[in-house]
Amino acid sequence: MNPEAMFTRVREEGLLAAGRPVVVLLSGGRDSTCLLDVAVRVTGASAVTALHVNYGIRESAGEDDRHCHELCASVGVALEVRRPRPPGSGNVQGWAREVRYREALELAGGGDVAAGHTKTDQV
Repeated sequence: MNPEAMFTRVREEGLLAAGRPVVVLLSGGRDSTCLLDVAVRVTGASAVTALHVNYGIRESAGEDDRHCHELCASVGVALEVRRPRPPGSGNVQGWAREVRYREALELAGGGDVAAGHTKTDQV
């Protein structure tokens, strides 16, 4: 699918709309970077806020954080960063998912939240 056809499909299906605010969950990986680009092209940069949750768990967490700041600055998108403290035990992935979506919903204030995943991601 060519890019313009994809943008048209996103608009027609109501996934994103021009000027309608959206919070994009931004890890800095390929999937969320692509989603950020699509959101900016469809809604306009002023309607997009990116949310990066830095759990501080991975060694590359600081690099991911810097990358998200640079990316958002380059496309003119506001970036919110959250740094929750990981739990001492339990299902860390489940906790991280819960925190990420809770923070996004709070930031969106009832508006749209968008998360991107590649074909090989597993839920």
